[in-house]
Amino acid sequence: MTVISSLFSGISGIVSNGSALSVAGDNIAYMSTPAVKSSEPVFESALSQRIGEAEVGLGSRLAGTSANFTQGAFSN
Repeated sequence: MTVISSLFSGISGIVSNGSALSVAGDNIAYMSTPAVKSSEPVFESALSQRIGEAEVGLGSRLAGTSANFTQGAFSN
């Protein structure tokens, strides 16, 4: 079952990376909009799950996004 657990971890990493790319795409889409702050993805480790006698790791997942609230540059 170690092969299956490593596949589960790899798949969750790919899904997490896709979610991070989605957040980056949103930042690029709203770049020229005034008063919109950027955000960055926040990841967390998922706990393992016991299936029969094997313990399957669940990898990582996107916990949410954190907004950047720093002051931007002034513009005319």
